[in-house]
Amino acid sequence: MGAWSHRIFDDDITLDCLCELNESGDIVNDMKSFLREALEYADDYLDYDIGAYGLAAACVIDAKLNGIEMELLSEADDLEELTSVLQKLEGFDVSGMRQMAADAVRAVAAENSELRELWEENEDYYPLVMEIYNKLIKRLEN
Repeated sequence: MGAWSHRIFDDDITLDCLCELNESGDIVNDMKSFLREALEYADDYLDYDIGAYGLAAACVIDAKLNGIEMELLSEADDLEELTSVLQKLEGFDVSGMRQMAADAVRAVAAENSELRELWEENEDYYPLVMEIYNKLIKRLEN
């Protein structure tokens, strides 16, 4: 796992997702695709990369709907990539993806998620990661 801290965008794969969204020609459909793929594997075994992409897309939706919450997202002082993605979403209504995003985060937090398994190995960060997932779900469902 290429994570340097417990927040969502303190991870190489979620940052890769942001870059892909920033370069996307159809950002809304790409986000839906990332969420759908994460949910597709939710009942089976959710691979790290697929889960991380679904998680990143869910965070973008949350930031668009509820504002950027750095406590959840990153220890970095700036997230230029996220800001750029949010600018690309200006004029788009993503509220219809709110529940799908919450469900994707729930899938990442589930027992059969590789991302969760990897975090469980870190006794210090695991409770913090699960707290962030729960906060994100609540933000998306309100």
